[in-house]
Formats: sequence, structure tokens, C-alpha cells
Amino acid sequence: MTKPPISFWIFAIFGLLWNIFAIYFVAYELDNLDSGITEKELAIINGLPTWYVVLFVIALISEVFGCFLLIIRKKLATTLFAVSLITGLFIEFYWLFATNIVTVSWVLAYGLPILAIVVAVVLYVFSKWAARKKWIL
Repeated sequence: MTKPPISFWIFAIFGLLWNIFAIYFVAYELDNLDSGITEKELAIINGLPTWYVVLFVIALISEVFGCFLLIIRKKLATTLFAVSLITGLFIEFYWLFATNIVTVSWVLAYGLPILAIVVAVVLYVFSKWAARKKWIL
């Protein structure tokens, strides 16, 4: 195992903070969500199927644990980031193409899903690269 550069720690800590913010939002801010969005947006969110919520939780938890494993330099982080990326792609494609969110809100339709997928891809690719560099074992 070789010593990782500062950029390794920046990616790992950024990923962890990103996911802690997501957990905070899901756990605490969703109760107050109806005051900041339209009735149509709220109806779409409340109408999401149970499997969507389950996949969302799997994506979020696997990315959080992946970040913890990245920080302690374990290669299993790559597997968890892959799980998070795959489940994230499923939920975001459903969000974009199976709901009518595009007609209601461009930010909710494209902004947040694209940002979430970009972060998931970056964490997955970075963990693969870190494994090749032998920063994680």
C-alpha cells in the first residue's frame, strides 16, 4: 500500500460530506419540503413507489459506507460505489422518464439527478484509480 496524495483525502472527505448532507436532507428536510415546492412537485414525490425509496436508500447507504471505506483505505469501497452508481442510475432514470417531473420543474428533473450521478461516477472511477495506484487494498 502506497501513501495517497492530498487529493485522495479531498475526494474521500468530499464524498462523505456530500452523503451526510443527503442523509440530513432526507431525514430532516423532507418534512418541511411542502413549504418550498409546488403542489405538483409534492404530488410526484409522494407518488413514488416503495421500490424507488428502497433503491434510493440502498444507493445512499452504499455510497456513505463506500466513503468510510475509502477513508480507511479499503478496496471494498469500489464495490459499494458500483452498487450506489447502479441503483442511482435506476432511480434517476425512473425519476426522469416515468414521472412527469420534467413538465413541473427543470431543476428537480435535471439538476439534482445529474449532480447525483456525476458524484457517483466520480467516486466509483476515483476508487478504481486509487486501487490501481495501490492507495487502497
